[in-house]
Amino acid sequence: MWKNYDDEFKRNALQKVFNGQSVRSVAEERGVNESLIHKWKRAAKTFGDGKQTGSEVSEIEALLSAFIVMPGDTGVGERLLCLAEKINQTAVPEKKAVS
Repeated sequence: MWKNYDDEFKRNALQKVFNGQSVRSVAEERGVNESLIHKWKRAAKTFGDGKQTGSEVSEIEALLSAFIVMPGDTGVGERLLCLAEKINQTAVPEKKAVS
């Protein structure tokens, strides 16, 4: 039997993956197949996740995977704030029609 998962369930699972948790552990935790999470991840990168566009999701994942804190790094707080702002951004607001 097929089970449908709501968008919030998918977003929560993907957020854990994008934050560094392994796909395997998220799949086990959520009780879904790993391949399904990979499918959701591809779809989010292509089409967006309902809150961000596909390119924003891809950019955020790249930023998170590239974010490395080195001992003695004094700029880490500022970079974390910039990253948090980027993650919390929503899609660009629609332009209003000029009448």
